[in-house]
Amino acid sequence: MVQEHLLKAGSDTGPVPDLVRFIAGDFTPSVMAIWQGDTVADYLLASSAQRHVWHAVIAAFDDQSPPHSELRWWLSRTRRKHLLRAAYGNCPPGMVQLLSKLGPRSQTPGFYRAAYQAMNRRDSLSRVLQHSSRIDPRLVFEIAMLPTDPFTARLAGHALRSNAPLFQVAEICWLGRRVAALIGDQSVLSAVSGASSPFGVLRKMIAALPFPEAPWLVEGLVPIKTSVELAQVARELENCLTDHDQFYSACLDVQAGVAFYCQVQKPERLLLKFTQLGRLGWFLDECRGQANRYPSPQEIEQFIERLSAREDVWCERLNYQIV
Repeated sequence: MVQEHLLKAGSDTGPVPDLVRFIAGDFTPSVMAIWQGDTVADYLLASSAQRHVWHAVIAAFDDQSPPHSELRWWLSRTRRKHLLRAAYGNCPPGMVQLLSKLGPRSQTPGFYRAAYQAMNRRDSLSRVLQHSSRIDPRLVFEIAMLPTDPFTARLAGHALRSNAPLFQVAEICWLGRRVAALIGDQSVLSAVSGASSPFGVLRKMIAALPFPEAPWLVEGLVPIKTSVELAQVARELENCLTDHDQFYSACLDVQAGVAFYCQVQKPERLLLKFTQLGRLGWFLDECRGQANRYPSPQEIEQFIERLSAREDVWCERLNYQIV
């Protein structure tokens, strides 16, 4: 009744255009071109589900070919599935139902194109949207942008079931695919399945990957070859790498090829970290003993002597103006 009253009282500058803008949003110019004059009542009095189908159809049009008033008859007389099929080439299962779950106001044109892409996956992620009682546009965009391979779909499903933040889902899938390329799909899926934090699981798996080969070897300096070995040394020396975040960061630096850990066994045990300075070489970034003890001048002199033949290694911390 309120809408009918507005239609009777409206004008081009009155409440009707304001109501159209409120409901149609980005589609207002198209709606006003298709439902001209009094026929705008057909648009405003249609169900929300019907309007969303119309928006989806308009969103599929080429921007160079704007809709016009001749489309009104086709839009109003054609079944919803047939409209979507004509606009997108097919109407994926659940597409009409998804649009019917949206509120009275339009979404952006990009949303409707993303909704088609998400539902046209026809996989477990599409079914997540089908079975959702309420549609979160952010979830639609996330699902639409994900690769369509079965591994990604399963991994994203695990992430969503664990209530991972939506902004992390794509990142989890990318990391999972990269780890799976090294250790196998099933190893990743088995580890993530049922985990309360897939991101945390992947973080541990990345840290556990084998370290790259040592960039150089010097007698008396024993390379750390795995994250397990680095963790063991950290525990035995009771140093700062026993902190989970610092340990993970250290492993990532090694994986990236910008850090190299080794240890000196005698006269007392020391853990050394060398950091790469681009193509210039390496410098001694950290050197600690038991409980983060700093090395003595004599100990420093010993491994400086061992590395003296290597022109590409600087055995001290570089000036703060350099790094």
